[in-house]
Amino acid sequence: MVKSFYILTLGCAKNEVVSEKFSSNLLKAGLKNESDASKADYIIINTCGFIEDAVEESIEESLKAVKIKKKNGKVILTGCLAQIYKKELKEQLLEVDEILDYNSFYDYFAAQSVDSSFAPYEDTFSRNYSQDLKYKNWDYLLISEGCSKNCTYCTIPIIKGDYRSFQEDKLIEEARIIFKSRKDEIILISQDTALYGNDIINGSNIKTKRASSIEPLRRLASRLHDIGFKRIRILYFNLDSLPQNTCLKMIKELYNMPGVLPYFEMPVQHLVDSILAKMGRQLDFASITNIFNEIKQNFPDSIIRTSLITGFPGESEDDFLLMKKRLESLPIDYLSVFAYSDMEKAPSFLFKDKVERHIAVERRNDLLENFEQTLPLKMNRFIDQKYESVIEDESEDAYFARFWAQAPQLDGTIIIPKDDLNLKIKYNGSLNIGDNISVKLVDSILYDFLGEIE
Repeated sequence: MVKSFYILTLGCAKNEVVSEKFSSNLLKAGLKNESDASKADYIIINTCGFIEDAVEESIEESLKAVKIKKKNGKVILTGCLAQIYKKELKEQLLEVDEILDYNSFYDYFAAQSVDSSFAPYEDTFSRNYSQDLKYKNWDYLLISEGCSKNCTYCTIPIIKGDYRSFQEDKLIEEARIIFKSRKDEIILISQDTALYGNDIINGSNIKTKRASSIEPLRRLASRLHDIGFKRIRILYFNLDSLPQNTCLKMIKELYNMPGVLPYFEMPVQHLVDSILAKMGRQLDFASITNIFNEIKQNFPDSIIRTSLITGFPGESEDDFLLMKKRLESLPIDYLSVFAYSDMEKAPSFLFKDKVERHIAVERRNDLLENFEQTLPLKMNRFIDQKYESVIEDESEDAYFARFWAQAPQLDGTIIIPKDDLNLKIKYNGSLNIGDNISVKLVDSILYDFLGEIE
């Protein structure tokens, strides 16, 4: 009898790609994909272990799965949390049948495979999409794994190892498969996209922390455009990875490439120099300000998205208020804020002057609320403009579309009421998910827009 599996993915976009590759390999192994977890022989939870909330969610979902699994079924915990806390989880989460890090996950199922091409996810090209992604016009391309930096709040180097770029030709082969599935936007993701290819240039035994060249990423973008991708979006572009004397030159060379969207997702984590230094970050506020202002001067229509952390050990009330004030001076369009999470295996776990969790959360909420008050002015430049957009979802009363300035799963959406007059005239009142249409943006609601069919 053919055994079945169900995968629950927690955490970031990178984990989604890993799950899709896991799924593809499990199909090769002779298993079938089951949409109902309670009917699956294997309930696989691809966990996140980056912050405390993610750890708690992973454990909660594991215990839920244990309660619903079928008789003789197995709950398997894998992914980042299993990678970093495998020993502890085996000792404390006895309800779960298997705790498998990435290597043991591969070994566990490869032993049962009926296909010799069963491979670790880093060497896998094909993807088995979840139902909600099958009809989207975009897809992620994971271009590297690991990190060789020493950010003190981060456990990624422990979880994923040193930074290692995936071979360009393999990525192009994977991208061709993606393009054939009718995707016209490809989104490059990584722990650090700015470093792509530099470990290969410098030798794989060297722990690459700064890019000596942007050419590997430019060449990859050029080849992706040649395949036919209309839009190339770059996420996780870390400014710390570029030499300060050539940073702006590299950015211009990359983002002026055909197809590369002027969408700058650049996490900076803080805006006070003393805290940035404690975090192990290599930029100061003056450099961040200069780079962001230069981006806006050279790419007037651009989107800048960044992320900040509140409540890092040693962050005083004055530090927080200074960050809040400095944020108002920066030309940032989209913002994510995280309350610091004290992870046991991160270097910052040993730091003194801890900020109480509830204060870190209050500061996060305060920062976001203050930032969101500025959104109407920031979004105003898009109002009364027409954009090519893609229908991605619908409800009883509206369609939901997205245009280039909105990254999927990160930013807002365009809400198009179904009683739109032009919708009735041009499309007989009906659209399909995946349709490309022209939309005029007439109003904004935080990160979302209200749109009319043109």
